[in-house]
Amino acid sequence: MAAVGRNGYAMKYADIMATYQNKFMGAWDLIDKDGRYREGTFIIERVEKVQLTREGGDKEVKPVLYLKVKATGATYHVPFVMTRRNAKTFLSAVGASKDWEGQEITIFVEDRKNFGQMAPTLSVRGKSAGAQAMKAQLAVKPTASREPGEDG
Repeated sequence: MAAVGRNGYAMKYADIMATYQNKFMGAWDLIDKDGRYREGTFIIERVEKVQLTREGGDKEVKPVLYLKVKATGATYHVPFVMTRRNAKTFLSAVGASKDWEGQEITIFVEDRKNFGQMAPTLSVRGKSAGAQAMKAQLAVKPTASREPGEDG
């Protein structure tokens, strides 16, 4: 998670971007009251394929995620456009055969090169099925305790 620089860049960026009333989630949506980027964990409510128009006029279809805040269950106020890089990361965690609806996703901010310059960018982590299985396995307690040398 990126912290605020000495010049308060994150807060200034958020203030400027908030004036545009964006239709989709951006890094500015993940800034806390202290001006630091935070991460958010969400449940995917639904996914729609949406045709988007880039600044140059090029059109592209991308998956758009409509989210619920995991902690409260409240619907999040703006949808999240899933980039190709984020989709690959998410699918490697949850598995390509699973439906996205109902899956948990963590969205965070990192600095990445976009259109030739560094900018705060949304990235994702999915909750992997392998990690869930490992966690469940570690939570299983042995049925009987035994002392060393009782193998006999």
